[in-house]
Amino acid sequence: MAKEHNPTLLLLGAGMISLAPVFVKWIDEGATESAALGPTAMGMWRTAFGAITLFAAALWCRDRWNLNRELLGWTALAGLLFCADLYFWHRSVIWCGAGVGTILGNTQVFFTGFLSLALLRERLPSRFWVAAALGVVGILAISGIHNEPAEHHPRYAEGVVMGVLTGLAYASYLLTLQRAGRSRCQPSALVIMTLASTFTTVFLALVSLTESAVSIPHETSQWGKLIGLGVTAQALGWWAISTYLSRAPAWQVGLVLLLQPTLSVVWGMLFFQEQYTGTQWCGVAVTLTAIAYGRRR
Repeated sequence: MAKEHNPTLLLLGAGMISLAPVFVKWIDEGATESAALGPTAMGMWRTAFGAITLFAAALWCRDRWNLNRELLGWTALAGLLFCADLYFWHRSVIWCGAGVGTILGNTQVFFTGFLSLALLRERLPSRFWVAAALGVVGILAISGIHNEPAEHHPRYAEGVVMGVLTGLAYASYLLTLQRAGRSRCQPSALVIMTLASTFTTVFLALVSLTESAVSIPHETSQWGKLIGLGVTAQALGWWAISTYLSRAPAWQVGLVLLLQPTLSVVWGMLFFQEQYTGTQWCGVAVTLTAIAYGRRR
């Protein structure tokens, strides 16, 4: 019988990263037109403040910084993949709509399973595939795709490709973080995520320069919200997920992370008084059922 792992850390991580859309919406709605930050810049500041927080925590905990080329290589790759994840997803949402973008991004659960099987030779129980399919059906209902306008963006087809690449980049990022945790220098999750977040910041800064210029917040409220985004979603959320990754199969992580869009529905209702349809609430129930089923003994 497969060993079961306490999912508390993973649930905490999923909950923290599900707050990212809340902070992004606060940042976007609270800024004047002249002070608006683009999606790439938001991601850059998110990972920058996350890296600073993680570095401070690692120093406080006196974690060992036994850096070697192996660890730096894997965390640099993780940073590149997370940069790609954010880049692809933002464009998928813009060109396909939030609903389709959400669905395509969460195909990570299948990519995580396939890559775990092909690269890591992990044995996946049959219930995983059933739960993954059921979970994506739930995400389909949650996304509100049935309410999106029938007219498609001129770059809709490109957006679909970007969405699929989002899922692939996200799954690859998870597996790379897991591999970094198995480096010979035995790094802590704080050290791994400090390095990965720092590399992601550098890559996003380079992308920002190709788009126009690195955007600097001009309003005090923006700084506070960006710090909140970095501390919750990037630092606390990914520290918890990375810690769990060192203890459990990657496919379990990919499945439980379907909780992220599910919780986003709850946050939208609590913080923005958003109204949801019965179909969306059924999607929440289906997704939660899929996660519970996939993790049962």
